[in-house]
Amino acid sequence: MSAPSSRDAADRLLDREGPAHYLDAWRRSLRRPVYDADAGQWRAFGLFRIGEERFALETGIVREVHLPRAVRALPGRTNEVFRGLVSLRGQIHLAADLRALLGVSATEEAEDAKRTRMLVIRRGDATWAFAVDEVLDFRRVEVREVKPAQVTVSKSAVHFSHGMLDLEEGSTALLDAERVFDGLARSLA
Repeated sequence: MSAPSSRDAADRLLDREGPAHYLDAWRRSLRRPVYDADAGQWRAFGLFRIGEERFALETGIVREVHLPRAVRALPGRTNEVFRGLVSLRGQIHLAADLRALLGVSATEEAEDAKRTRMLVIRRGDATWAFAVDEVLDFRRVEVREVKPAQVTVSKSAVHFSHGMLDLEEGSTALLDAERVFDGLARSLA
């Protein structure tokens, strides 16, 4: 008599009856709302850090997060904001320096290269990639928690933000996607 194969063991495991009340537990779980709809409107944001400043962009425009890649300058076209082109997963993207666009001061501390990432954002046909010092989180926030923009972020960043989020980790500037994309497009002119 031969020993049972791993396929036989897998078939027995998958063909067995589920635990009592397993389907009922899943039905109850799936009926429960993910959040309390009566509490207000919710929006999802990607939180990241550039220098000492914390920023948030709506997740609807954040497409990908990558390890940093080399940016190739375009002779005669590269400037303080438009840095060139970057290849991510075989796709070529326009690369920007969001630090320059937002007017965020460079920190004197050595940056932790292990935390540096590239964010890819897209609105319509416009796709851009830029380096951030750290991707902090992706989370949902109630709209009523968004406060008016303050001058506590760098003065240029105030132009690109339309609110502040006071999170337990600290104040975070909520960037206005339309203004950011307009600023990036102007850097190409």
